[in-house]
Amino acid sequence: RERVAADLQRAVAGAAPGSARLDALRRVKKAEELRIGLQDILDQADVTATHRALTHLAEACLEAAFQMAEQDLADRFGRADPPGFIIVGLGKLGGMELGYASDLDLVFAYRQDGTTTGPERVSHTEYFSKLADRICKILTTITQEGFAYRVDARLRPGGQKGEMALPLQAFETHFTRLADVWERQAYIKARPLVGDPAVGGAFVECTHRFVYEAPEHADLAERVQAMRHRMEVERGGGAAKGAHVKLGSGGIADIEFLVQYLQLRHGRTHPSLRMPSTLEALRSLVAERLLPPGEAVTLEESYRFLRRIENRLQERND
Repeated sequence: RERVAADLQRAVAGAAPGSARLDALRRVKKAEELRIGLQDILDQADVTATHRALTHLAEACLEAAFQMAEQDLADRFGRADPPGFIIVGLGKLGGMELGYASDLDLVFAYRQDGTTTGPERVSHTEYFSKLADRICKILTTITQEGFAYRVDARLRPGGQKGEMALPLQAFETHFTRLADVWERQAYIKARPLVGDPAVGGAFVECTHRFVYEAPEHADLAERVQAMRHRMEVERGGGAAKGAHVKLGSGGIADIEFLVQYLQLRHGRTHPSLRMPSTLEALRSLVAERLLPPGEAVTLEESYRFLRRIENRLQERND
């Protein structure tokens, strides 16, 4: 990640302001993605190493976009006072399992309310939402070099209708009063990526309380299974087994949902399960004697195989 971040910093610094900087970011991203893809195709890296490399690339691009966005807003708004902002990854990005065509699932949080220091002083709610929106536009805008990533920020409290960035207290309030089981499942993957480490640590503590220490649901298995069935019917091709490598029956999501259910079920009493990676969680389930070793081996081999197939489909189709 450090090497790619340095490459991005040099490329962006050497480009003229405006779209040229966006093009510079995209060229570095595409070159690095090509390097990762060639290693993958030539069997010089296994599927886990490939996903980790793609995740590091996305993290470096996010860091560059964050720096660019702050510069874009600085003349007008100055800086936040007090500071403290974090970009959090969910989904495959949070689990360090990013594929070639994966969206970046992001939420944005800041420490507390305040105002900016520049000529035009605005609240932190307005400033950090503008900052988050600018970060997303830097990555998603189509230029001569195309776009860098698709971004999905809908997992934040309030979804599409909510502010782009929220204070830590707003997440705490939402998790306590309104959040459902599917959100607990989604926030298993929450991992701070870029920004203030102290805010990131506080965010993780908040999400762990919500995900693993929430009141027990007697019908947890039924809820998770119903959500998985709905996903298969609506997005995975329905009853046609194998129609969709990720969402269809027997696909990647079946393994992920099983692991996440066991994390929700046992994470309260087994803190070693509190991690965003599917494969690492599988190994912890075995270590804690919550899953027979033979079943875990079958699940891991199947997960690696299906993700490899997904990679090949994405490489071919992109």
